This record gives sequence, structure tokens and C-alpha cells, in this order.
Amino acid sequence: MKFLPLLALISAPAFADTKVTEFCTNLGKFASDVQNYHQLDGSLSELMDGLSKQETTDIAYTIVFDAFEQPVWSDPLMRQATVTQFRNSWELKCFQSLKDQPAN
Repeated sequence: MKFLPLLALISAPAFADTKVTEFCTNLGKFASDVQNYHQLDGSLSELMDGLSKQETTDIAYTIVFDAFEQPVWSDPLMRQATVTQFRNSWELKCFQSLKDQPAN
């Protein structure tokens, strides 16, 4: 599960605009990796087991649960579109929620 190290990156606080961009980009990458894993019929149990073995934020679990609520497509183009849309959705939520955070 190559995306699990990203958990450390998405748990860091976001302050300045560059930090927000980096944070949201990493969050989007994590969301993309999780959705891709799901689209390839990855096991939720195995993913949850991997997450439980490291320090994980609530947002990581929320992303995983959201990904596994999405339909799995047999068509590769639909799979990729779903992965891209899922990533963009989570990046949008991230940027919207952090856009007004004060810089330190």
C-alpha cells in the first residue's frame, strides 16, 4: 500500500498558502490512491488494518469510507474518471476549508 506514507503528510498542520497547497495536494494524492485501490477491488479490511498500524487522522478514515461508498466500474475509463473526480472533490473540500486559515 504505497499511499500509506502520505498519511504523515496529510496530518501536518497547514498555515501559509504554500503549506495549504502542499497539504491539499497531498490530501488529494491520498484520496486518489485510496479510490484507485478501491476501483481495483482492494480489500477494505486490509486497508483498515494498514491504517490501524500507524498514526492516522480522522480525515484519512473519512476519505477511505467515502471511497468505498463509491461504485466500482469495470470500464477502465470510468475507473480513471472516478479516481480523478474523487481526488478533485477532496482537494476542493480541502482548499475551501483552509482558504481562510491565518498564516503563522
